[in-house]
Amino acid sequence: MKKGFLLNKNIYDIEENVINVEKNNTNKKYCKDDFEIYMHIGTGNFSDVFMVKLKNDPSKKYALKIFKKEKVNKMNKVNDVLTEKNVMSKLNTPGHANVIKLIETFKDKENVYLLYEYADYDLWEFLKIRSVEINNNDLNNTNFQKSDKNIKDQNSNKCVLETLKNNESYEFNNQILSSFKSNDYAADANKHNSYKKKKTFENYVGSPNFIPPEALINKCSGKARDFWSLGCTIYQLVTCTVPFDGSTEWFIYNKIKRRELKYPSIIPSELIDLIEKLTTMNPEERLGFNGGCEEILEHLYFQKYNYNKLNFILPEVSELEKLYTTIINKYHIYINEKRKLRQNNNSTEENINNVEVLKKNLLNLINSDTLVCAEEEYESITLKKKIFKSINFMLEEFDKQEIKEMEEASKWLERYQEYSFFFF
Repeated sequence: MKKGFLLNKNIYDIEENVINVEKNNTNKKYCKDDFEIYMHIGTGNFSDVFMVKLKNDPSKKYALKIFKKEKVNKMNKVNDVLTEKNVMSKLNTPGHANVIKLIETFKDKENVYLLYEYADYDLWEFLKIRSVEINNNDLNNTNFQKSDKNIKDQNSNKCVLETLKNNESYEFNNQILSSFKSNDYAADANKHNSYKKKKTFENYVGSPNFIPPEALINKCSGKARDFWSLGCTIYQLVTCTVPFDGSTEWFIYNKIKRRELKYPSIIPSELIDLIEKLTTMNPEERLGFNGGCEEILEHLYFQKYNYNKLNFILPEVSELEKLYTTIINKYHIYINEKRKLRQNNNSTEENINNVEVLKKNLLNLINSDTLVCAEEEYESITLKKKIFKSINFMLEEFDKQEIKEMEEASKWLERYQEYSFFFF
């Protein structure tokens, strides 16, 4: 790597060299024109990610992350881009099985590009296909252990994942769940001391649903923030929903500050205890703070379902998985449409009716007695009832959240009107 590559504070002057993990027989650098863009696969706060293929070798697929220089500078996010390059480049040597590799960086007049290896799914897309919580403790346990091992390895490399979350990447090979890979490293442990004295809100990079409460008051908790994010990720793996949700980031932050965490009945008691201990408000009380990742793996859940294997053949999709996947996807469609409806002042009666139909169909699906057959085994019937009860619980909590958000929004509007009247 060229000296000073990641130390330059001007995004326009960033050197383009980075450790190249693939091209050994040529010094030619990639440029945007070397690739064919096939599809958009993700959007960040100030970037977009596309699946691309090399024009001269379409068998090679990559993920190309594009930062618009104008937007990065306008949002004052130059340091975030530099930090991502810095950390991902550091992790290229010697590399890690559970970390997405940064292949190369390059730029043009308008954009800065980060070229990553491509994984077939992110975790959220995987959950739409496989509902891993349905009687799949081997799959859950493996995913949790891989997340825990990943945190351990990267913490030892003086890196903090910052936002371990739902778009961690899966890579499939002949139905073997071979790699659980992280690709969102937002902070370097070497920067912790510099963060502590900041007065601005700089201790936040990444998805708001997974941010620990101390980051919201600009307090850096080091590796303890990874344990909070791990707890949130485990919650999502089990339920296919995020633990802290809201229609806007502001409402999400409020739920995190108040730690409004509710558990549907589908989560086993051992996992509730694990999540509770990973997501304590006080970072120093979180499981793993004193004993590291080994302390987490000593938890009752891992002792109860200790399979001692991190690679295994992905089991066939069960009927219960299909059922839960169908229901939870319909649930997400409903809440997304309901939120759009509330935020759109020009909603038509047809829009309102469509949302009501979505909810009615969902309720009919989870309240249908025909889905539980007398011939089924007791365990299967019990799990189905837990599924229906859990979705009903989620709907009730969503309705409560909607009411609370509207009440809070009304209070802020009243305050704004009072102050406006006072000053004007």
